[in-house]
Amino acid sequence: MHNLFTRMSMLVITFGFFISCSKAYEPVFSSQQPEVSAQDLLDQASELRSQNPDSPEAALLEGQAYAKLARDKSPSQRQDDYRAVKELFSAAQSPSSSFRPSRSVVETINQTLSSSWSLEHNSGAGIISSDSARTVQRLRNALAHAQNAVIIQPDSLISYELMADAYALLGEPERAIQTLLMADSLHRPMSQRIHEHIAFLFMNAGNAEEAIAWYESALSWQQNQSEHTTGSVEPRLQRGNLLNTWHGLINAYIEAGQSDHAITSLGQLLALFPDNTSYKSVLSTQLVSRIAIQFDPTTVPDRSIILNTIDKLTELVKSNPDALLSVASNLTTVATTSVESKLSESESYMVANDLAIKL
Repeated sequence: MHNLFTRMSMLVITFGFFISCSKAYEPVFSSQQPEVSAQDLLDQASELRSQNPDSPEAALLEGQAYAKLARDKSPSQRQDDYRAVKELFSAAQSPSSSFRPSRSVVETINQTLSSSWSLEHNSGAGIISSDSARTVQRLRNALAHAQNAVIIQPDSLISYELMADAYALLGEPERAIQTLLMADSLHRPMSQRIHEHIAFLFMNAGNAEEAIAWYESALSWQQNQSEHTTGSVEPRLQRGNLLNTWHGLINAYIEAGQSDHAITSLGQLLALFPDNTSYKSVLSTQLVSRIAIQFDPTTVPDRSIILNTIDKLTELVKSNPDALLSVASNLTTVATTSVESKLSESESYMVANDLAIKL
């Protein structure tokens, strides 16, 4: 019975984490410099290694060569090249090298990694953000770009999110969730952004109970941060970040049939925003749902809960005739359906009579 009401109304959420735009990076191979082929770089590196096998400059040149080779391949064929880049750059900066890398070597390594990461991440994000480009093949290219970006910068949370988005759009929600769970395990302290994204994916996969745990974690973190920063959650709420997470949590409560938790959260939001008609509408629906639950065949009805909830409904909608009419209609449905439940005839009559009097 209560399913009739629990999904009638939910809060609108806008998600900012789906597409993450990163700043532009200066390309490694600037157009202001002469173009050098990958083979030329490898030849130069070979000459340097003949003089010093541990030459940081040689490792740098080899890494740059593999970065160039990667760009000439399809996105799904670049991973081995990028792994080689990472290994060579790590060797170039290793304390065990016979020669310490110069500052220019370190700067060029960082620039090369930033440029390669930017190329891969932004290419994938461009596909994901374009509705017209979302063919299966292009989505697989976006996934490959994201995987390449993570190889280059393993601590890039937004690239993990991009990978998860690609999996989700390809119809692989479990792999999307596993990708973000891996990112969460690698990132300390916790990322509220990742927790909220995981919750959203669980909701889309139909697992509201699991989504609740992740939304609650994200919301608790944001509330603590807001209180430590401003002494109040309201300024952060008005900017939308914490509010968006709270909406997601309420929707998860509703989807899971946890009306009491949804009612509590909506009451907290109305205490901050007493004139918000959307909150009032969703709250009234959940209050009706609380009454409907009392008529479930497996539930022994509690008349005090029913009457108390009707009083709250009356107070909530008394200044809104249209809302009052909607609530009255829903309550009439509950009262009419109650006679089909497994309540005793006397109890059914008493409860239905209470509803009739209130109506």
